[in-house]
Amino acid sequence: MILNAWWERWAGLLEWEISELEKAGFLVKLDQNVKDDNKVIILYIQKTADRSLRELINKENIRLKIVFPGVYPYLKPIVFTEDDLPLIYHINPFY
Repeated sequence: MILNAWWERWAGLLEWEISELEKAGFLVKLDQNVKDDNKVIILYIQKTADRSLRELINKENIRLKIVFPGVYPYLKPIVFTEDDLPLIYHINPFY
């Protein structure tokens, strides 16, 4: 039995996720190559930091990579950054 990709099984869910990120002020780029290959979705998002966030991270822009697993929404997306952010929570030291 071959399952359809999650964005086909739950029509509109990917568009809703992207819409919510855009409402929060993020620029969103969908990696189409990954989407077609293995039922995983990767979104690259960027946002200009507001004043309080700039004071916390000492950066103008935040760039993140969100990986939606092939079995989303049963498993949560994972968020990565390639920037050197001084965060104290949710850090994966092995990435």
